[in-house]
Amino acid sequence: MDILSPVKHEPLLVLGLDGGLIDQVLAPASGWTHDALVIQGERLTPKTKQGAEAFLGPVWVGGTEV
Repeated sequence: MDILSPVKHEPLLVLGLDGGLIDQVLAPASGWTHDALVIQGERLTPKTKQGAEAFLGPVWVGGTEV
């Protein structure tokens, strides 16, 4: 099941486990790829040590608790 294609141009929203916004990153011009999301995850590691959930628009795409 391809969950990325329909939301690849949505902003990446990174929320803390309390629901607060940690960061928001606009999509690259060509849209998000798995590799681009991994790079952002690594960049955001210092901000997500207490746990986080990642969304592309309304679609959950990962989190630190997985």
